[in-house]
Amino acid sequence: MRRRISTFALASLASLVIGAAASDAAPAKVAPGAYGTAVLRALNHMRARYGLPAYAVDQRMNRGATAYSGMLAHNGFFAHGAWQPRVARAAHQSRPLGEVLGWLAPGSPRGEADWLVNAWLHSPEHRRVLLGGSLRRVGIGRAVGDEGGRWAAVYTVDFAGAR
Repeated sequence: MRRRISTFALASLASLVIGAAASDAAPAKVAPGAYGTAVLRALNHMRARYGLPAYAVDQRMNRGATAYSGMLAHNGFFAHGAWQPRVARAAHQSRPLGEVLGWLAPGSPRGEADWLVNAWLHSPEHRRVLLGGSLRRVGIGRAVGDEGGRWAAVYTVDFAGAR
């Protein structure tokens, strides 16, 4: 059984706005496909349990989140950086916005999605973003690369209000 890398990688990295050192890591494999779909399903299932509307996928935000995950995985670091302008450009608006990051040992799409959403819900900072009632659109990115000497799936999930 593969072991998950660390919940700590999740707990310290959530951002919400309402109203790096590079390495020689191999190029990241960027392919959200089934993984992005599984994360969206897990997020929307969680939202339904709390009586919140489902997220709608925004393809432009997906591209931005995927590019950012790829950059993190390729460079071997894990941080939000200047996330607000990046997400605002992709979302075509400035507020409300949110972002969560996560990394874990690669696994099945559903296994990764369930683990990430559960971990985010158990972190007060991430929970605040996931349950943000005014956030309606989502972009989901995933890339695989070296994080701290371990092979990892790196996720960026960006959130924005309705258009």
